[in-house]
Amino acid sequence: MKAGDKLFDKIDNVIGGCKIGVVVFSPLYCDSYFCLHELALMMDLKRKVIPICCDAKPSQLRLVHDGTMSPEEVMRFRSALEEAKHTVGLDFDSLKGLACVDCWHCLTDTVVHESEEQAVLEAEDAIAATERSSQQHRKTEEAAAPRALRPSPSG
Repeated sequence: MKAGDKLFDKIDNVIGGCKIGVVVFSPLYCDSYFCLHELALMMDLKRKVIPICCDAKPSQLRLVHDGTMSPEEVMRFRSALEEAKHTVGLDFDSLKGLACVDCWHCLTDTVVHESEEQAVLEAEDAIAATERSSQQHRKTEEAAAPRALRPSPSG
């Protein structure tokens, strides 16, 4: 990002273009409007979310409404938090030190696996779309062909 960029526009564009989001929940996560906005956007866009609980348990994640957010934002952020709490993620305890390496290995393996699955699904969707387009093209050609050139029903 560079000076003059609109922060929310950049965040929204990047999240809109991603397929997988990694969310690091910390004890102060819910104090950050930006973090909550990003999580809610990922959930709204139905992105795959991989939560990492860093020194925090999902049950500890609570939105405290201090009057600075609109009722719609409060509802949206709470809903996103609840959905994230019920998503299998990774745990990291900073007091254990080396567990961080294990966590990052697990995270990279998960992201690579999810990316591969996503690529397969996209390829299958592209093949299905191509087949539908080809069928539609054949139907259009058949409908446009002069009657004399059409095969008779009897053969």
